[in-house]
Amino acid sequence: MGIAFAYGGLLLDLAIVPLLLWKRTRPFAFTAGLLFHALNSQLFRIGVFPWLMMAATLVFFEPDWPRRIGLLPPARDDGDPLPHPSTARARWTLAALGAYVAFQVLMPLRHLAYPGDVSWTEEGHLFSWHMKLRDKEATASFTVRDPETGESWTVSPHDHLTRRQASKMSGNPDLILQFAHYLAERDRPPGRSRLEVRASVSASLNGRDAQSLVDPETDLAAQPRSLRASPWIVPLYQPLRPPSPTRPAGDADE
Repeated sequence: MGIAFAYGGLLLDLAIVPLLLWKRTRPFAFTAGLLFHALNSQLFRIGVFPWLMMAATLVFFEPDWPRRIGLLPPARDDGDPLPHPSTARARWTLAALGAYVAFQVLMPLRHLAYPGDVSWTEEGHLFSWHMKLRDKEATASFTVRDPETGESWTVSPHDHLTRRQASKMSGNPDLILQFAHYLAERDRPPGRSRLEVRASVSASLNGRDAQSLVDPETDLAAQPRSLRASPWIVPLYQPLRPPSPTRPAGDADE
């Protein structure tokens, strides 16, 4: 069943645009798209994305479709010809369109400029065509230290974040860094320059054995947020587990 869903989704993604562009197959493709996104809304917690995609698919229909089905009043014909766009405006429009298309093509590939597996480091993951390609489980705790007194204490993310927020933060290095900066500023005593914050994060990617996600010896409060690769992210070294052999009938656990 899982394989059928995977390849069915792949075929739909590859065929949906050509089928929507062809007028004869457009109604069938639109119906298939609606069913696909409605199923996604029930299977996955991806917010408003399926509903936005349903609405966006309407751009493949003729511009006057709202008038045809009575959502808008009929257009008035005042007899005036449509103004002819100037050549300069047409060139600027094409240039803007070309820049937009180039951005849409290149931006999702920016993760290739970072080292490591993007599903592990999360660097360049947003808008990278990698939705639903990873399952990451992680736990995190933070140690805050006052370098002037040597005093240190442990902080649990659940003391400051909701359960969902803590779950999302624990597997994302950028969010871990943001939370470390938050703790350093929140717990800083008046008159003190800074605090040190270190994180102990254990994470598992796609069923691998758990390993450290960030360097536990790095003072994250001293690390700036940057578009550059973060050296304090521990590279992924745990291999994927081999698939379990199929058990013969009658050998299932009692």
